[in-house]
Amino acid sequence: MGRGECGAVEHDRDRKVVTAYPGALMDGERVDDDELYSELLEWLRSVSAASAAREGPIVISDFDGETFAQPLRLHVTPESLGRHLRNRAPESGGAFPDVDPVVAAFRLFLVHVEEAVRARRPDQRELVLSDTGVRAAQS
Repeated sequence: MGRGECGAVEHDRDRKVVTAYPGALMDGERVDDDELYSELLEWLRSVSAASAAREGPIVISDFDGETFAQPLRLHVTPESLGRHLRNRAPESGGAFPDVDPVVAAFRLFLVHVEEAVRARRPDQRELVLSDTGVRAAQS
């Protein structure tokens, strides 16, 4: 798969988590933070209504068919995403041993975003980076 193409990973029996990954990493090339961020936005836009400004959070008004009365905000910038993925890469490789560790970290990050969206309480609208991936927090 090339850059911008999405693959699917089955989770549970009835759920499908869409995962995307930066294709250049598959070819052994270094992908910069802006490219990782663009891949995140592309994935989010494939499963939700998401918009972003370079300096602010990514605003998610619906996710996988669920519309939110108040949008969620994913607090991540190109720089914070790249740093987070590189920090998580060494321990992420085991989940997807056939790809570069940063690609594995990216795939796990997408799963963590989905889990945070689905498991959050109604008063939790902020999605923030955490040591374990992404967590939901109150505004």
